[in-house]
Amino acid sequence: MAVSAIATLVWRLLRSQQPEERMRNNVAVSVGESSYGSPIAVGRGIVQNVTFHAADESRQSSDEHSETPTPGDIRAQIASLPLFQQSRARRDYAGVKVRWRTYLSSVEQAKDHHDLVTVYLMDREKGGGSLVVCKARLTHYPRLKIAVERVPVLVTGTIAEVNELTIRLEDSRFDFRVN
Repeated sequence: MAVSAIATLVWRLLRSQQPEERMRNNVAVSVGESSYGSPIAVGRGIVQNVTFHAADESRQSSDEHSETPTPGDIRAQIASLPLFQQSRARRDYAGVKVRWRTYLSSVEQAKDHHDLVTVYLMDREKGGGSLVVCKARLTHYPRLKIAVERVPVLVTGTIAEVNELTIRLEDSRFDFRVN
């Protein structure tokens, strides 16, 4: 009974304190933009275990690139518009960060620079899809020198331009480990 009365008294005392006084009785940890707090247990013979769990970074990816809209989605959305509005809609996709599963169509070396290539990718394995065009350096992606047609490639980049025939990406990265 006495323990209950003391606990109630302490609870009322803490509750009546000003917010800045209450903060002195807390432990706070900041991680990035998040703060985590816990009240401190004060007294003799009190053991307090505090456990912190790191956020699962696989769930909170800082990567802004998205698998949508797909090249097919872009083509279908633009085709559904009146002709006059299609040009503006193509421009509106510029700056969108994407990550697409594609298939290698061809690689062409630049005439004036032996390390620079243009990479042509299709969003479907067997034709009829959208053509995605990217620039790459062979020193960064030597696999492009030996890759064969229709090799699966995960391409990540930013849409620079959408025209009637192609979608051009800039700042492109390639992953050939796609299943």
